[in-house]
Amino acid sequence: RGQYDIGEVIERFARLTDETLEASTLFEHYCNLAAETVRPRYLTISVHDRHKGSFKFKATRNLEENALSNQFPAFVQQEEQVESIAERSDCPTVLQVPLVWQRELIGQVNLGPKRSEEEYSFRDRQLLTAMAHRLADKLRIAAMLRVAIAKARLDQELSTAQAIHSAMLPANLPQIPGIEITGSSKPAAEFGGDYYELFPLPDGRLALAIGDVVGKGVQAAMVMAMTKACLSTLVNINPAIAVVMSELNRMICETIPDRTYRKTTFCYAILDRSAGQLTYACAGHPPPLLFNSVSGGCKTLKAPGSFPLGTTHRAQYQQLAIKLGPGDGLVLFTDGITEARSPSGRYFYDVIKHPDGRELEIDELADTVAAHASQPVASIRDAVMQRLQLFTGNREITDDITLLVLRWLQPIEQLLKQ
Repeated sequence: RGQYDIGEVIERFARLTDETLEASTLFEHYCNLAAETVRPRYLTISVHDRHKGSFKFKATRNLEENALSNQFPAFVQQEEQVESIAERSDCPTVLQVPLVWQRELIGQVNLGPKRSEEEYSFRDRQLLTAMAHRLADKLRIAAMLRVAIAKARLDQELSTAQAIHSAMLPANLPQIPGIEITGSSKPAAEFGGDYYELFPLPDGRLALAIGDVVGKGVQAAMVMAMTKACLSTLVNINPAIAVVMSELNRMICETIPDRTYRKTTFCYAILDRSAGQLTYACAGHPPPLLFNSVSGGCKTLKAPGSFPLGTTHRAQYQQLAIKLGPGDGLVLFTDGITEARSPSGRYFYDVIKHPDGRELEIDELADTVAAHASQPVASIRDAVMQRLQLFTGNREITDDITLLVLRWLQPIEQLLKQ
């Protein structure tokens, strides 16, 4: 009685633990062999919870004697904090074996008196400590494996979500006679809340939209996806600006209860290629820039003040119209561009005070567009992005950046005659 081969027991524990990484099974193997060899009246295993900074009971054995059978199961089930089992008069601990992994205490084995009433021998302590080292290694490996699996799963989910998000933006803009057009979007996080879209209408007109969901990340991307789906449905039913703006606002307000995450700045326009007329409305969004290929001029279009979509059911949106001449172009953008900051803290669009008291407007976007107004729209887009990169330097991008550039070349009737 009480005799065992320490080497054989350790070897058996190694074989058993090689077959599993399940924590409950590892605890069971340790408890079984400890009960078979050193024969404690009872033992418990507690594991350190890094997040809570305390030890939690995870396993017990041989608690059927006297009052312990009623007290310990509830104590373990509730996972109360372990201060010191030795301080409990009903279950004194006479030996504690630490579970250590790379000098980090990750848990401990607490043993009551031996059934034989003898003290734990040096060999008992050797056995329990050797098995504890093995148990600690397996517990940490299991934890790292769980983290690796969770990360791999998350990476896969993020990759899939990013692919879906990218698919929501036009991969290739449609080739439309009489119009030169290009666009780009760069999210600040894994997912963006910016989007743009073009809809060639059956009557030859072109509907275009650009939007920016407040915030960024997954939440903004989800609102963006819903807004995009609603917009597509509305344009196919009735593309009229007043209808699209009011109905899109109503859908967002009714679908997303929390107004904190649903606000979306939005600009929607319809270009009549025959008449050379642009009709547009903005919902809290920066108005488009109008530039001319010949004069090189660039100015901001007027836009009545209005609430972003999703702010209130009662919001109303006013539409405006302008005439375009051959070579006139438009730049639609999100405030991720104009609110980008330089290392010194200056904004891409800024108003600064002159020493004499005058206010000076510095519009890097308009200046860059004007300087490249005669070039193809793709060159204008690239020039803006390059200027933005130089302006911000190494400063981290904190907002999504989206840009849509188009130029009306000439009426469609003239193209057909050619």
